Amino acid sequence: MRPQLLKYACVSPETNQFGVPPLEQLLQQRLTLCTCAATHMLLESGVPCASSLHGAGPHEPPAELLDADGAPLHYTHIIVDEASQALEPEMLLPLSFAGPRCDVLMCGDHRQLGPTVRSTYCREHGLATSMLERLMKLPLYAPPGDGASPPPPSSGPPCVTKLVRNYRSHAALLSLPSRLYYGSELQECADPATSRVMEGWEGLRRRGFPLLFYGVSSAHTHEVDSPSFFNPVEAEKVAELIERLLAASKADGTGITTNDVAVVTPYRKQVVKVRQLLRSLGLGAVRVGSVDDYQGQEETIIIISTVLASYGDRSSLGRLASPHSLMSSPQRFNVAITRARALLVVVGDPNALIDDPSWRELLRYAVENDSYRGCPHPLMMEGTEDEARLRTRWRSSPTTWRTRCWAAATRSPCSPPSRARRRTTARTMSRTTSPGASCCDPR
Repeated sequence: MRPQLLKYACVSPETNQFGVPPLEQLLQQRLTLCTCAATHMLLESGVPCASSLHGAGPHEPPAELLDADGAPLHYTHIIVDEASQALEPEMLLPLSFAGPRCDVLMCGDHRQLGPTVRSTYCREHGLATSMLERLMKLPLYAPPGDGASPPPPSSGPPCVTKLVRNYRSHAALLSLPSRLYYGSELQECADPATSRVMEGWEGLRRRGFPLLFYGVSSAHTHEVDSPSFFNPVEAEKVAELIERLLAASKADGTGITTNDVAVVTPYRKQVVKVRQLLRSLGLGAVRVGSVDDYQGQEETIIIISTVLASYGDRSSLGRLASPHSLMSSPQRFNVAITRARALLVVVGDPNALIDDPSWRELLRYAVENDSYRGCPHPLMMEGTEDEARLRTRWRSSPTTWRTRCWAAATRSPCSPPSRARRRTTARTMSRTTSPGASCCDPR
């Protein structure tokens, strides 16, 4: 434990180990700090809870801890941070100490990551829905426009307070998530000295708009002894972009270093492969992690590698898009694209991402703002008389779709990777099986 936190911990003088202080000492403290799961130790120590009033607890509360109505007096406020990530059974533990006159404050964002639930059966039966998310669907808490009518102002103080001032991101990076998830209420309040430092990067299609969607036509794969996917072509492109960012920083004096860059990817094997590649290039200081690793974190530059691609068995993409991937999960998508302060770069296959509503919106946002580079994307055919027919044909023949996209493209800054380069990259990175194998484990 850090020395600055040690003075707030309870250490037994006899054993020199952490422990729970006796009831008398607990009741003398104005603040108790613990995890949701650890609150059971308070109950075992005799701290009165609501159930103990009815004889259900192991300890009857002392008379001096009850008011005239028999309600516990000890905890006047219960505050749960990151409540959207707690399982509902976990939330019930601290809430058991809430008496009739206790104020409960749940802090969190139900539009971002929820509880981690690996069991498909448990997810199907609602365990992956946090109490905060469930409460936000009730009329008392639902904002206008969500299909529920909130109570009138005269019914009491507001039950929901929104923090709409964003002190992290550039306005261009904030606009899309604000529109998709927060009713366009978010306000840019970031320090321009930090949020606008990458507006002049030479890699941008549009200067002053620090968002780049780099389309890569590639293939995802996995090793024989691992179910987790990786994409060697995307890993190579990520490393190339980082080298360009650092070279440009030296040239223009922006001061960007490897400590200012982070890579986010949904699959654990891609995390490993990107780390290995960056270390071989002397860029080991660049942080690489999954979406879960970056919940609540931020970085000046974020590069996202989406991994799943359209080459190979496209019919398996629906199965591969598990709740732990970036596809079919608006919450994970929201977390991934809101970590950057000054620059967001997405490296992925637009033909694989186009069917996901969230990624389609991001692709459209990038195209509309002239911030797309790379292989032709399906939006090039949008609105043409051939669109419906080509979409049907694409599902049966990705090659046909890609050929027609190239024919429809009026300009493109790069060509798709050659087959020889894809084979060479795959050989240098790992021994693999065929692309598109059916597996849903993102680790």
